[in-house]
Amino acid sequence: MSGCPNVTACLTEILNNNSVFITVILSKINLILIKMDPKEILSKEISGKVGDRISEQTICEKVDQFARHGNLFLLFEVMSLRKEIERLKEEIRHQRNRERRKSIHALPVP
Repeated sequence: MSGCPNVTACLTEILNNNSVFITVILSKINLILIKMDPKEILSKEISGKVGDRISEQTICEKVDQFARHGNLFLLFEVMSLRKEIERLKEEIRHQRNRERRKSIHALPVP
């Protein structure tokens, strides 16, 4: 393979020399993908990333809703997240105001 003039020639040489190996790998991958439906694949992916913070049941419910409603589900999730962000911003504003009031009251009066 050290004498490959370009990438295409190198890939062709790899494929020619390892075609049986590649065929076996591809058939194994296809078998795995055939056995799992898209909802199951998505559930496993999400639980792998946030499974320590969200229960398996919640993940399955959300994936089910997404599978049934697609873009509409995403729209409602985005709206829900926006409301949550606004609520958190308001909470932070109130907390800052309380801290300011405390610091003003803590000043000694001359």
